Amino acid sequence: MQLAVGTSRSILMSPYSHYALQSNKDAICPVRYALCQCVKGEGLVTVDSQGVLRAGPDTGSALLEVIAMETCGVNQTLLISVRVSPVWFVRLFSVSSLYSVGGGGLPAFPLGWTIRVRALCYDNLGQQFNAHNTLTHITTNRDDLVQVTPDSDSHSFVVQTVSGGLTVLGVQADPTNPSLSDYTPLPVLPAISAPPHTLRPGDTLCFNTPLTGPQGQPGQWNVSSSRVLQIDPKTGAALAKHSGTVVVYYRLEGGQQALREVKVDSPVIPELSPPDDRFLTNWPDAADYTVPVELYTSPFNTAQCSLSQKEAIEKKLQPEAELRCFLHFSAPYLQLNTLQAVMVTTPHYDLDTGEYSCRVSVRPQSDSVLHLLSSLSVSVSLSASLRGQSPVPVLPLSALSLPLSGRLVQLPYLPAFHCPVSFLVLSSLHPMAEFSVLGTKEALSALRFHSDSTDVLLSEPSQSDGHLVLSVYISTSWVKSQALPPPANITLSSHLTPQTHVLTVYITVDSEVKIGSTDLIRLQSSWTQLLDFHLILVFAVFAVMATTATLYIGNYLTTLHHYLIHR
Repeated sequence: MQLAVGTSRSILMSPYSHYALQSNKDAICPVRYALCQCVKGEGLVTVDSQGVLRAGPDTGSALLEVIAMETCGVNQTLLISVRVSPVWFVRLFSVSSLYSVGGGGLPAFPLGWTIRVRALCYDNLGQQFNAHNTLTHITTNRDDLVQVTPDSDSHSFVVQTVSGGLTVLGVQADPTNPSLSDYTPLPVLPAISAPPHTLRPGDTLCFNTPLTGPQGQPGQWNVSSSRVLQIDPKTGAALAKHSGTVVVYYRLEGGQQALREVKVDSPVIPELSPPDDRFLTNWPDAADYTVPVELYTSPFNTAQCSLSQKEAIEKKLQPEAELRCFLHFSAPYLQLNTLQAVMVTTPHYDLDTGEYSCRVSVRPQSDSVLHLLSSLSVSVSLSASLRGQSPVPVLPLSALSLPLSGRLVQLPYLPAFHCPVSFLVLSSLHPMAEFSVLGTKEALSALRFHSDSTDVLLSEPSQSDGHLVLSVYISTSWVKSQALPPPANITLSSHLTPQTHVLTVYITVDSEVKIGSTDLIRLQSSWTQLLDFHLILVFAVFAVMATTATLYIGNYLTTLHHYLIHR
């Protein structure tokens, strides 16, 4: 026979208390309880048939006999000592567990944590009572830092931490007896890391905590308002979206949680800063035109982010989606749709620097569109706003009354020049050719021309309204040598934009020019042969018509002659 788990072989009770005995034979066979001897009188303790011990007003010791009567006729006996003593002192203990990464201790209880405490009574020898009738009361010196509620019995309490600070918990068993009281400090601090810098909409940050579950398993992150702060439940990476105050929660299995209050300041008007050393152009091969957008966010907020948290920011939170970029054009209505289809802007976020930007990219265009836009005078502006802000209306600039500052700035735009030809053919019969370049006055003034062959020379360009004309001719040294040179390239470039255009010049000998590396094209001979073929074809047609007419006239005369004879 064995006593049930939690039942002691030596029982300490206070006067007027009771204690229930339990054994593994209670439900199997009859169990009889009897007191063998008592010190200081028989009324020290009593026991009933159910094994409930009740202590009287006296103190002393007794020996309890527990007999299990088996059906086979064998009896098993246990002897239990019972002592009745007054309560000498009381102590307050926490029964809640707290686990952290690496098993290290924490400087304080986490804010938001639930702590279960229990008041234990002891005798003058320091032995804990198994049963007592002492009523305990718990007190705090700071009701604003913790909330205390009773638990399952009068000796257990639940303490909920609601604010950071130091609280003193006190327990009293007898207000008239100072020895029957105990006090313990209860420090409370947030166990969730604080943002390193002031938060504004658009800021990204990473929360961390040393708290774990009993087996080291991580918890889940959550916030009281996802409109103000969006957080990744797995990693704790977060994105500030609107101004306000939210509570960040870190919940563990079993219902425990830690929390921290976070404030997001009001947003500022975005400031756009176009680069001073570059023009925006509609040349399709130009790199994206990047305009930084200042939201006064701080890169320090993401300095402590881990690789998994940075990955969550890029793939799950996507901060660039909070920024909206718009292009505005001052152009005739018919060309406005063309411009909106050619140039598009997208928001971008750099996690390393914590900076936002608007990127303007140019889509591929046909020759007709390039020709149209090359000489079109256009003013381009860019505006930006956060999702919680009112955007600048997407209208032509002429319809806007807002100044070009703050959320709306004018971009230095230079239309791409357009050269409609890609190659020229020169020969001894045609030693000079001309080509024209279309563009605005500023774009044409910034053009540069370079020939990579000494056999092909360039004249001084002549500029007129909307286009520039340049002559290309063969050098006199080639005219004398008559050797077939390789194709020459004339490069057109601008010192204001990265645009380039290569024009290939072929020089023919005996009406031949080699384009590329394989095909021989007889340009002038082909035209001559084509002209001869046309002349021969015309001559043949006239010959056939003449022969037909002769035969028709001859046949008509013969018929007329026979008619006259018969008549």
